[in-house]
Amino acid sequence: MGNGNWDDERDAKRLDFCRIESNLDLLSPETLAEINAAIVPEGHRLEPEAAEMVRADTFAGETDVHYPTDSSLIGYGVRKVLALAVALAGMFDPEELAREAFWDTTLTNA
Repeated sequence: MGNGNWDDERDAKRLDFCRIESNLDLLSPETLAEINAAIVPEGHRLEPEAAEMVRADTFAGETDVHYPTDSSLIGYGVRKVLALAVALAGMFDPEELAREAFWDTTLTNA
């Protein structure tokens, strides 16, 4: 592919990931299948037990990435506080919850 020698310091700067990836993208699926068909049997010949020791499988798919924003984090927090408030309301007498003295005692002892 005209990229030079891997060991030459001058060529090392030219052999970056983007260059290699760009060149690999130029290969057709048929060419990649032929390369794979040549390399895999040679690997089995060199290391016959390797296939028994190593297994790998992967799958990648496109998805929308949701990064949390301040507003979405506030929304999550409000939902959690409301859920906890409902759970707490079932544990205590509503009239007792309405008294300020209850909260002073509860929060002080927490």
